[in-house]
Amino acid sequence: PMRKLLQAVEVTKRTLSAAPTAPCAVESLAGGMDYNGTITRTRFDILANKAYAPLEAAIEQALEAAGYSTEQIDQVLLCGGAARVRKLQTRVALMFPESTQVRSEGELDEVVASGCAAQASLLAQSAEPAQAAVSAQVLNAPVGLRVSSERMEPVLLKNTPLPAKRTVKVVLPAGETRAYIAVSEGESVPKAEVDEDEDEDEESGDEDDEEPPRYRPSRLLAEMILELDEATDATRVEVSFFVGTDGKLTVTATEPVSGKTITAEIPASN
Repeated sequence: PMRKLLQAVEVTKRTLSAAPTAPCAVESLAGGMDYNGTITRTRFDILANKAYAPLEAAIEQALEAAGYSTEQIDQVLLCGGAARVRKLQTRVALMFPESTQVRSEGELDEVVASGCAAQASLLAQSAEPAQAAVSAQVLNAPVGLRVSSERMEPVLLKNTPLPAKRTVKVVLPAGETRAYIAVSEGESVPKAEVDEDEDEDEESGDEDDEEPPRYRPSRLLAEMILELDEATDATRVEVSFFVGTDGKLTVTATEPVSGKTITAEIPASN
């Protein structure tokens, strides 16, 4: 009976994507009794509403993980049977600016398979697959926050594929009214120098676990001062680094509570 019901519901869902109302009929659903009912698209949307929010959250997480904002997406291709639902199409479209094309045409159940077939066809056309690889643009040097003349906290490491985006949070001492942000290009500290510092720590009686690679600033890229209300122990400044495929670095510092922000753009170095 459950299989019959699921098949009937799938037919009803497909019908609602093209009509404002749809019937749902199942023969001998339980105890030899047939089921016949009708549902409107509005009623369906109300019942399915709780399923839309997790999907929107998944899209936001995917964008964040990839280092993109909605404004950077040119096209969204919906796939899968659920993509036929009009309300879902509308909610996905509202997540992106009007310049982003949200596509839902064709056989949505076959989109992934069609894409795999198209990609396989392109690979098969290459007589020398090894030469078909495209070298990705990468970051030439690490960039991050300059802590002192001898220390830099890296945010984006060397050879990071572009475009790339990462956000870090900076803690301010209580009472501060300005956040000083120094952005620097850096270089790794040679292991010999790191070992020398560790030897000095051992002689002084300090025993630390193995530390991650250290970096020091090599070239100051930008300095910013973000004016704030008096900071508390909970105050955090979010500093976002974005490097496009053209190599231009955009750094934005924001205090989420007050909404105050400042941005610096650093052109690509030759």
